[in-house]
Amino acid sequence: MERRSFILKAGALFSLPLIITEIGCDGYGDSDTTAPDTDTDTSFSITSTSDSGHSHSVTISRSRVDNPPSSDVILTSTNNSGHIHNITLTQSDYESLMNGETIIKTSTNNSGHTHTFSIKVP
Repeated sequence: MERRSFILKAGALFSLPLIITEIGCDGYGDSDTTAPDTDTDTSFSITSTSDSGHSHSVTISRSRVDNPPSSDVILTSTNNSGHIHNITLTQSDYESLMNGETIIKTSTNNSGHTHTFSIKVP
């Protein structure tokens, strides 16, 4: 193998982890689009009202409740009946949750309907 060919192939091989890492970064900023965390010490799940014969759930990070973010956080629901919904929590919403209050959020309209989430830290 020629030196130039070896260097090009080795460079491509060593940059692969960087490419994979970059693909894993979704660029959504503060959007909570990661897979739900099932550890109840670090998160909790809330199920919406039923509409069109089904409901959805969102998972909320306890660390965000304890330290409310300064910008809005978009939470993506579980996929049910072939679609998802989003809800947006503001800094004020997180502060209300931190103070033990219940907040009511209406999801985005998807597939011709919305869902209501009644959120309180368990």
